[in-house]
Amino acid sequence: MSVDQVDELVSKEPSASVKSIDWPAAEVAIDEEVNQSQAQASSQAYEILGVRLLDVTFDGAVALLESLLIDEPGEPMTLYSVNSQALNLAARDLDFRRVLNEGDYVFAEGAAVRWAARLQGKRLRANLNGEELIPALLHATADQGYRYYMLGGSPESVRRTAQLATQMFPGWELAGFHHGYLHAGNRAAALRDINRHRPHLLLVGMGSPVQERWIHDHRDLLDTRVCAAVGTMFGYRAGEKPCGDTWIRRAGYGSLPAFVQQPEKLRRQIASNSALLSRIAWAHCVAKCRRRFSRRGHSRG
Repeated sequence: MSVDQVDELVSKEPSASVKSIDWPAAEVAIDEEVNQSQAQASSQAYEILGVRLLDVTFDGAVALLESLLIDEPGEPMTLYSVNSQALNLAARDLDFRRVLNEGDYVFAEGAAVRWAARLQGKRLRANLNGEELIPALLHATADQGYRYYMLGGSPESVRRTAQLATQMFPGWELAGFHHGYLHAGNRAAALRDINRHRPHLLLVGMGSPVQERWIHDHRDLLDTRVCAAVGTMFGYRAGEKPCGDTWIRRAGYGSLPAFVQQPEKLRRQIASNSALLSRIAWAHCVAKCRRRFSRRGHSRG
């Protein structure tokens, strides 16, 4: 799709029960579909505050998603990346926690989540954020006849991102796009437009938890192979949000440039990170006390 075709798309109005993941089966699938040695070395399931996550190397995650594009399941496979805000919300909101746990692949994003894992004795292999992971996937699977669709952002930002995407990922076909301001009047039309194009990959960038809830609620209505929540990727690509260098994002500090320009965002992030680490520390203390009292009870018996 050319830039002119993107502009033409903008001017037109679009015409248009989730299963929980079996984590052991997911690891087997990685072993079967991805490079054997890479999968065996890098795939592990773990849990933070009741949310099940998959620990995998960055290259392993890209290879895993590539294998999902080849298959044609009965319903889309779902991909989420959770940061400290999402985990804090999941700790308070049981329904959102259920939404995350009913996703197929949930990865950890951000330094705070990696610190939280360290407090539980686990060293994560990579920071798997959508802003970095999805472009890597698009580059790795270029010129294979795949199509993608972008849903989310403002009308202007998703249009600009679509224009940039056609230049950055020429090996993929941009099937279409739609802004993320969905309501009763345009929700059905957006779904029809997505399914009319039958994209292999649907990118949903509405911010958490809206994007995860939307994917969860509409999964059985979507005709696509992989549905990925990508957070604010559209804003970054459109130049609306400052984006750090690749090495900064890989290390889990991709929000630093935004913090420099938006100090209030830094304060919110510090509060969110502190809340997450405090919850982890409290849960660790509670578990330790329970083990101690349990041992005392056994010794007295």
